[in-house]
Amino acid sequence: VLNAGRSDAHKPFLTDFLDGISRAASEESWTLTVATALDETDEVATLARLVDERKVDGFILPRTRLHDPRIDLLRERGVPFILYGRTADPTDCAWFDIASEDAMAAAVDRLHAAGHWRIGFINGGTDYTYASLRRDGFLNAMTRLCLPTPSDLRVENVLTVPEGEVAGLRLLDLPEPPTAIVCALDLAALGLYRAALRAGRRVGRDLAVISYDGIPEAANVE
Repeated sequence: VLNAGRSDAHKPFLTDFLDGISRAASEESWTLTVATALDETDEVATLARLVDERKVDGFILPRTRLHDPRIDLLRERGVPFILYGRTADPTDCAWFDIASEDAMAAAVDRLHAAGHWRIGFINGGTDYTYASLRRDGFLNAMTRLCLPTPSDLRVENVLTVPEGEVAGLRLLDLPEPPTAIVCALDLAALGLYRAALRAGRRVGRDLAVISYDGIPEAANVE
């Protein structure tokens, strides 16, 4: 069940996501059912309806949240599910994810090796687990390298290109702006590029930017 109501609703990876699931399901002679929902409440209601109507035997839950009502529902109903992502309480959960915390740490290491010490961070939606993990990876690497982590160098809940532009201007307008910025989402990075242009900064020369790209896989599949 895909939540189509959010501005970041699966669009960057939806085709590949569905293609991968369809191929794997077909190899097992299973049928894939795809439904859409308008918001989080509708998403949970759609899951409940599909269970009540006995139209599915299990679910893949994408874009997991730290506290996810979909998980609560399926646990209560005893319906099998697997997470594409992680959640705060992984009890009895099977999941597949990208180790995005390692990606953020690798970005900081690379920037530090290039001579940057004042590094900003633009994060995604904090209700999603990925944002918490990416923030932790960024902060842990900054602390390990003894780099400053003032709160004014971090912006949260940036999900769109326009929001990325606003966040970028906020960071670049600081009295002592960052010389490098790590973005948890590519859409935020695209907005940051616009902000850099407006601020007269040249990405790759006056400003270093690294946006998220998944690296090692992390899985707990039983």
